[in-house]
Amino acid sequence: MSNYVFQCMIDYKDHIKCSLIGSNDICHDEKLHLIDLVNECYKYGEAGIWKDKVERLTFNMLQDMLLKEQIIIFRDITLINQPIIACVMVDIYYNQSINLAEFGMLCVNENYRKKGYGLKLIQCVEEYCIFHQ
Repeated sequence: MSNYVFQCMIDYKDHIKCSLIGSNDICHDEKLHLIDLVNECYKYGEAGIWKDKVERLTFNMLQDMLLKEQIIIFRDITLINQPIIACVMVDIYYNQSINLAEFGMLCVNENYRKKGYGLKLIQCVEEYCIFHQ
């Protein structure tokens, strides 16, 4: 688990668990699933912009983000295997002169789209950034 605890405080009536993850928090198969999720979402969202089969996220890129604890995920805890259904990358820059954060790679599994999970991910990013001020 991460060195610090972050629990998004948004009320999920539909039993979705939100958590910040590090490299030891998910298994190899879940990492591959997360890479597929991100690449599928970009393929859908950027259709016609990129050539076919362009990988937006590779295993090494994901490993780097996980080591930096930059990934927030949603899991559907109503299902036995509690699959990752959505994710977002958040990067925080805090030093003496600047407090900035950025997010990207906002992805939601196609079966969970149009249900407000993208907005909920953004709210979790905001809470995470406030938590780490």
